[in-house]
Amino acid sequence: MQERMSSSFYPAVLGLAVLALIGLILTMDQSITYTQPLQVMLLAILLTALTPLLFPLTQLLGGGLTMPLTGDQISYGVLPLVTWIVVGVVVGAMSSDRGETVRASLLLTSLYYLLWILLTITILPNLKGPVYWSTYLDKVFTTIMNRTPLELAAIYTIPLITAVIVDSLLSVGKQREPTIKRIRVWEY
Repeated sequence: MQERMSSSFYPAVLGLAVLALIGLILTMDQSITYTQPLQVMLLAILLTALTPLLFPLTQLLGGGLTMPLTGDQISYGVLPLVTWIVVGVVVGAMSSDRGETVRASLLLTSLYYLLWILLTITILPNLKGPVYWSTYLDKVFTTIMNRTPLELAAIYTIPLITAVIVDSLLSVGKQREPTIKRIRVWEY
């Protein structure tokens, strides 16, 4: 069990790194004023990079999202959805079997949400911005739960389906080893 979980961890962390990298590229034009220690500001930049990926369907349909540091309403169009598809391709390519693909994909999205919540709770109270941090967090969670509940499902299913498809395509030429199960025989 421990070995299976650790083998799923590496593709999930690589997927999270790809999410952060693409998010950094997407949000390069966001202005962040340097007022805090360097470590706090680096985490604030990471929070800014991860935030647009929270609402891929809303942005695809033309809606916007409020950025945490500036309070601006921004929409990146189809790019957040494409980012989740690319991450699914990475996870599917890095996983060795279908079970690992599913575990890694679900772990990736869970780690993403936990990291985003952790950064929001720890970084935003230290930064002075146009939106108070608890108001921003309440607004985001109210939006996810009440107005756009499919966002949560989309972020879990899009990389999962993409990763399973990529894993299936990559394993077409491979011959899988048969699994051998041990059978306990009770002798009296």
